[in-house]
Amino acid sequence: MGKYTAEPHYFFTNDGCHHRYYELLKEAQVWTGSGQYWLARECELLAKQLLNGSQEHVNVIVKTENSFYKTKKFN
Repeated sequence: MGKYTAEPHYFFTNDGCHHRYYELLKEAQVWTGSGQYWLARECELLAKQLLNGSQEHVNVIVKTENSFYKTKKFN
């Protein structure tokens, strides 16, 4: 059997992906605090995909037009 060599995670080599990951987590926290749980879930899903190595999701923008619901905070 060959030796296992661990490669560094691409967050260490690509600062933009690392920054976008934490930005998505922060957005999810803000949306959750505002009562917009569907939008928070979309941000969390994109962050999870980035963490798993899917680099094509770095520039994906969370669409808010279809998932935004009026709550008491936004009347």
